[in-house]
Amino acid sequence: MLSNKLRFDGRVISRNGRDACRELIGFFFAYDKSLTIYEYRQFGKNRTNALPFIQKGVYGHQHGQKKGKQYRLNDFYVGADLTFLTLHHPGLPESIKRKPVFTIRVTNIDVTARAFLKVVDTELEEHCIKQDDDAKRIYQNVQDKLKEKVIKRGVRIVTGLGKYFRELEKKQNGVLTKADFKNTLKVFRLEVPEQVC
Repeated sequence: MLSNKLRFDGRVISRNGRDACRELIGFFFAYDKSLTIYEYRQFGKNRTNALPFIQKGVYGHQHGQKKGKQYRLNDFYVGADLTFLTLHHPGLPESIKRKPVFTIRVTNIDVTARAFLKVVDTELEEHCIKQDDDAKRIYQNVQDKLKEKVIKRGVRIVTGLGKYFRELEKKQNGVLTKADFKNTLKVFRLEVPEQVC
């Protein structure tokens, strides 16, 4: 059972340089869909230990389209963001505990183990991949429509959108909802027809 695990490396997404430089190693256990993450710590010149950063448990997405859904094999790839509630992890550094949610970005993954686990869990994954493909298709359609409109409007609209989104992000603790996104598009007169979504 324990051999059915996926090993990955990650980094905390943070503006704090010390937190961003933490070396994290994680394991996703396919048999019960749980995960755990450890931090490498240097003690002296020659001694390195892996200390628990996130205790082993079943966790789910904390924001985005998959909010509330449990992590599964398909969620682990290089560049994937794993979100966790800080209140569930009392041993975290104070600098990370300041925000209600923190993010770990996957920087490396054991591709061989992932391929093996995908073969073992094929039927379930095919269904999940189809759902992800549908979501990607919708995102691509929305992006294409917005791209057409932004190209027609010029550079000022891009800088204005960037500034507006940064302000929204600061006001709402780093969380941007779908409603906020739609409202922003209305403010900048970049509405996308519902048929595209």
